[in-house]
Amino acid sequence: MMTPKAPKHTADDLRKRLAYSPETGALVWRSKAITTPHDLMWNTRFAGKPAFASVRPDGYLEGHVDGTKYQAHRVAFCIHHGKWPDGAIDHLNGLRADNSAGNIRDTDIEGNNCNRRRSKNNASGQTGVYWNAEKLRYEAQIERGGKRHRLGYFETLEAAVGARKTAESQMGFSRRHGED
Repeated sequence: MMTPKAPKHTADDLRKRLAYSPETGALVWRSKAITTPHDLMWNTRFAGKPAFASVRPDGYLEGHVDGTKYQAHRVAFCIHHGKWPDGAIDHLNGLRADNSAGNIRDTDIEGNNCNRRRSKNNASGQTGVYWNAEKLRYEAQIERGGKRHRLGYFETLEAAVGARKTAESQMGFSRRHGED
């Protein structure tokens, strides 16, 4: 796996250019000190206006600082905590555009996966529950730490879902894991 390139801007750089509201997650451009006509034009066009308001197809917000593209949730984390996140950013409520301080956390990929939505390819409507045509039963399983744990075969969907929910709770998955 490639090591990601270190971000070009520090937290102090970002704080000079952007205002961040921890309550709403909004990022707004700050005024520049006017030393050139370009600065005056920039202030007229951008100062006080929303930054990082471009919505990607996957729902995340992004934008540029000095030609470098960043994801808004990573910039918000950096400004709020004074450092870039070490891993992935998890949106606790599942809303990718909600970058409020209480909704974003630095985690690893596994921690982020414990707060995922249900896959669009899910046929049973329940994460980790499948119809096993060979056994003619519902099968429940869960993955954690790179290992798949089979939870058993069940006659009813409800019983399989119950086993899965119990395992999620015991293994530290979020309550909203697997929802739409």
